[in-house]
Amino acid sequence: MMDMQLVREQTLGMTLPGLDFSSVDSPRGFLRGELKDVDALVMSAEAASAWTLVYPEFAAIVPAPLVGHA
Repeated sequence: MMDMQLVREQTLGMTLPGLDFSSVDSPRGFLRGELKDVDALVMSAEAASAWTLVYPEFAAIVPAPLVGHA
């Protein structure tokens, strides 16, 4: 069975080449602005929505599919 984090990284890497990935134990550091070299956070829409209750200055998004990409 494949690790879901690896699958996400491979999928995003194929869609948006040039990305560097880092793992975090909790999104809290990112949301507090403590991870200065991290530009975005990828998680399920459900989890992201829950975090917006604690950090309402952030928003959960579900990106539209990129046309022409497999």
